Amino acid sequence: MRYRQFAILVGLCLLAACKKEAPEEGPAPERAKEPGAVQADGSVHVDEDYRFSLSHPGPGWRVLKESEVQKIVPDASAGAMSLNGIFGVVIVEPAPEADLRAFGKLLVDNMPLEDKQAGEMEEVQFQQKSALRFSVTGITNGMRARFQCLLFLNGGHAYQLMAWGMASATDAAGAAFGPFFDAFRLLPGEVRGRTGARATPDTTGVGWRVKNGVFESASYRLRVQPAGAFRLAIGTELSQMNSSAEVGLVANREGVYFILIFERASGVDRKAFAAKIAKDTMKNVGVSSPLGTWKGSLAGQPLEFTRFRTQAEPAMEYWHAIRFEGDVCMQVLAWSMAGHAERLQQLVPEALGYLRFMSAEEAAALQAELEAGPDTQNQIGATFALRRGAYLDFENRFTWKKPRGNWRIMVGEDARRINSVACLYFEEPALGLFGLVVGEPSLGSQPAVYHKVVVEGLFDKVKPKSTPIQFGTVSGRLAEGVIDRDGLRLRYRVATAVSGDRAYQIHVWGMPDNVAAAEDAVKAVFAGFTLDPAGLVPNERVGRMLRERRFGFSFSPPSAEWSFSDKTPAGIGSIGALYTWEHQGQAVLVLGLCALQVGQDETWFMDFIQKILREKLRETKFGEPRREASILGGLPAQHLSWRFIGGVDAYFLMRDRTFYALIISRERNSQAIPSEQVKSGFTFMD
Repeated sequence: MRYRQFAILVGLCLLAACKKEAPEEGPAPERAKEPGAVQADGSVHVDEDYRFSLSHPGPGWRVLKESEVQKIVPDASAGAMSLNGIFGVVIVEPAPEADLRAFGKLLVDNMPLEDKQAGEMEEVQFQQKSALRFSVTGITNGMRARFQCLLFLNGGHAYQLMAWGMASATDAAGAAFGPFFDAFRLLPGEVRGRTGARATPDTTGVGWRVKNGVFESASYRLRVQPAGAFRLAIGTELSQMNSSAEVGLVANREGVYFILIFERASGVDRKAFAAKIAKDTMKNVGVSSPLGTWKGSLAGQPLEFTRFRTQAEPAMEYWHAIRFEGDVCMQVLAWSMAGHAERLQQLVPEALGYLRFMSAEEAAALQAELEAGPDTQNQIGATFALRRGAYLDFENRFTWKKPRGNWRIMVGEDARRINSVACLYFEEPALGLFGLVVGEPSLGSQPAVYHKVVVEGLFDKVKPKSTPIQFGTVSGRLAEGVIDRDGLRLRYRVATAVSGDRAYQIHVWGMPDNVAAAEDAVKAVFAGFTLDPAGLVPNERVGRMLRERRFGFSFSPPSAEWSFSDKTPAGIGSIGALYTWEHQGQAVLVLGLCALQVGQDETWFMDFIQKILREKLRETKFGEPRREASILGGLPAQHLSWRFIGGVDAYFLMRDRTFYALIISRERNSQAIPSEQVKSGFTFMD
């Protein structure tokens, strides 16, 4: 092996280890004693509560402890991963009297994939259990992934064995997943389920945080401190339960779920507004009439729940309450499978007891603390970058700087789940403001004609007047009026513009009183856009310098004689970038990887990467690296060095939930430039 290949191998194995083809969520801290134990040599996981074992699947695989796998999939009890980017997890949840096929359909329906294609559910025998086996493909994070699932019932619980990998690296028959499924074994004995709930790690979101197991929302002055059977649900896990929820509580063993939804509702007819919400909620779950009511209390005030149950399998029972706090409408929604309905009456009062409301002074102090910290919303795709409060769209050629406040932003496939043609969606729930952007081919449209078509499609009755608006060097038109959507009156503003081959729509809306109260914020939304700015490209080379705008860094090799190559593997470009430079026996690799999600712990992620490196590079026999602190791009970094013949220096750091690596390798007898001089060419652009 030439030693420049060592650096490339390091970068490639990092990418292979960090493919995010499944929904991910934040980490949980280690338990003092885990219910599922992995032997010291990593050969087998034994779960006494759920009565199964997961053996080592074979060469290139690693068995994960429950605390490790839950940092990838929060509901998982065990898992394994291969160095080729194949993952497998075991998820067990209560499912009394569940219909297996209906349960499987529910799983498929809830998978957040674009272009989802599900295969037939095949009835099979798996370890003397009737099981369903099915495959699903779809696009997530811009990459096509393949999933295979085995689903069966055992001891009143549903067992999901789920494996996944890139579609290009797996076959339709699922041969790549076979070692994982073969490693699973049911154990004799009673399935008793988990006792107690795991803690939630400290993390920060937009307008909220979790600290020492307590959730606090500055937006809604809410504090939640669960105990007993419940744990917090945040981040991706919460959004899959309900994309509008502020926080959730989950009692895994009991199969009970509990969420809170808030909405600014200034100036509404409260009775009519609550009636519409109740009607829409029942309609959304397929129920036409309630079962009855249940009366509880929240913060010393009465709270009445409406109970309703679905008929389609798997049957679910829901409890729904609506309450106004000032001009904020709060919904409380709890549910379980119908077979666990009696547990709602036991656990809903417990969950309500964990909720408290902060004073205005406490909420203001929390808001100031959150604003002083780094922006938590960072996401990179093949054609866009969301970083440090700015969105850059390279395909549609525009940028947006978000206003001050708790603006929650969705991009890429997340935005398209809100609106199928949106490239950007944003909301400030505490202000009651919402917005989205559409970028599309102009098809030769004249600006006035395009504006007229958009406005006529929005405003059914009275057509509003339009006024000029400027977006950088591009002129547009802005219209404002009132529209009615499903019985809800909204104040709506839409701006349009055409520049070259791109046409733009910028929509902002909210209830009339909400918009009036937040006029300055509405103006700031539109002022933050620049359309068709010069030089907006994902990356470019200027002389010997590479400017990588998606990841926000630049690198210049020591001289112009260094040869450049883009080594980004096919299918990984939506989340990563990998570049190399070579000269006279010396090679440099620079890697950017946007893989860390809200709730994940950077220390865990760095440790995870280093474990992958050790296992992937074991075959090279280069030994353990030396570890020390260093600086990269002006920020603290970790330095790993291998001092075999020639040698390698690798520098790693996390910034804005994005992983960066610079790796320098030298061949024997090469005229090597010192690593300190080489890495000085790496800088951050913002």
